[in-house]
Amino acid sequence: MAKPYQRYHAHAFHPDNGPEPIQGEIFFTTRALSFRGAEKVIEIPIDRLEAEYDGAGEGRVILRDGAQPDLTLTSDASVLEVRSVPVIAALAQQLEAQLTRREFARRGKMVLIFFIGFALVLWVGMLLLGAMVRSIVARVPPEVEKELGN
Repeated sequence: MAKPYQRYHAHAFHPDNGPEPIQGEIFFTTRALSFRGAEKVIEIPIDRLEAEYDGAGEGRVILRDGAQPDLTLTSDASVLEVRSVPVIAALAQQLEAQLTRREFARRGKMVLIFFIGFALVLWVGMLLLGAMVRSIVARVPPEVEKELGN
């Protein structure tokens, strides 16, 4: 669980600042997300905060202000520890549900592969056993067969 006012490394992107991101830290208060950079301070009220997870990249959390769509803050996934912020808690639950579904699918595949492998080993074993019995029977001389038959 996140400690109160715990800080997280972040980057701020805004067209006014050019193509380079501003490095800084974010922390959450009871009313806002605060970004503190070298030359920039940004406050986003909690009720306007939007969050999404960038699973395609480095697993970053993207935070936006609903009133300022050009402003983007990015942080690593450790910011998902802040469960006191509703939008972050909802995003964390969504990601956990996805991971649970993936884990369930992965385990299902493993069980299926195990049973297919077991069936193949059993089938090959039965073929080899049949071949071995035919080989042994072919080596029994006809006189012994006749004697056993009588």
